[in-house]
Amino acid sequence: MNRSVSLDILKIVLALMVVGIHSGFLEDISALGRYLTVAGLFRIAVPIFFIINGFFFFSMPPEKITTWFKRVVILYLFWTLVYIGYWFRAETINLFEVARILKTILVGHEHLWYLPAMIGAALVLLPLRKFSTPALLIIAFALYTIGLSIQYLGNYHVITSPPIDNALNSHFVYRNFLFFAFPFFAIGYLLKKTEAYKKITMNVVVSMTLFAIALLLMENYLNFKYKVAAKGFDIFLFLILACPLVFITALKLDIRGESKTLALYSTGIYFIHPLFISIIKKYVDIGGTLLTFLVASISVVAAWLLIKINAKLKFIL
Repeated sequence: MNRSVSLDILKIVLALMVVGIHSGFLEDISALGRYLTVAGLFRIAVPIFFIINGFFFFSMPPEKITTWFKRVVILYLFWTLVYIGYWFRAETINLFEVARILKTILVGHEHLWYLPAMIGAALVLLPLRKFSTPALLIIAFALYTIGLSIQYLGNYHVITSPPIDNALNSHFVYRNFLFFAFPFFAIGYLLKKTEAYKKITMNVVVSMTLFAIALLLMENYLNFKYKVAAKGFDIFLFLILACPLVFITALKLDIRGESKTLALYSTGIYFIHPLFISIIKKYVDIGGTLLTFLVASISVVAAWLLIKINAKLKFIL
């Protein structure tokens, strides 16, 4: 199989960014540095994962779509069971706890939210595939704008009513399959459908990417300056510009190869790293920067082991 190694390398970098987010990279060194990375630049990771999956979803034969859904569901169920000790508390079963458990299963525990969100995004896209490219883009940007508006209204506490403000600040209200995953998934799908990326030169793409990242960091800095640093953001105005451009840059590098191993490393790192964060934090008191490097290193080794296991049990990565 001829693969884009440049995309696989990008996926590893993105997975390591997620490790940095969850470990608190730079939090013990610089508040601004942490905010510009953990709460800023590193937030390109998950959206680009959605773009990549949407990109390859376009080329999927109709008869394999059901298989794709089954594979993602099985992957999700497996890792949900791996982390069951973190979200299931049998000793406190009551109506409220049952509702919380059902929500966790539907939305996803912590980092696992990515999988049900991707399933939801693909389900939304299926009936919209026959729409024209402009129509699908308008839908994607409209939904993203709704999610962006909810997050900004919530983070800046524009609406003073506590119930409404609390709702606006709930992750699953804005960071979900509809307002977050679908727009990026659809963009990836359309990039493959139109092959628009082929019409842009590498120099132009790199320049646009650097400019978009600069805009993203500027937006992030302004949020830091106006005292919303404690909450942080998942959705940014310039995220939907920067993420496709970073993806296109990696795509146009066009480093080719045959092995899928690099891609499996990124998957393994993404799914296993929170386990090591919780274990290390339980026994060792270290700063977020060192924790990031330590967890990243251990996760790479663990990913290697998972790849070996996945050769026999093909549903874990």
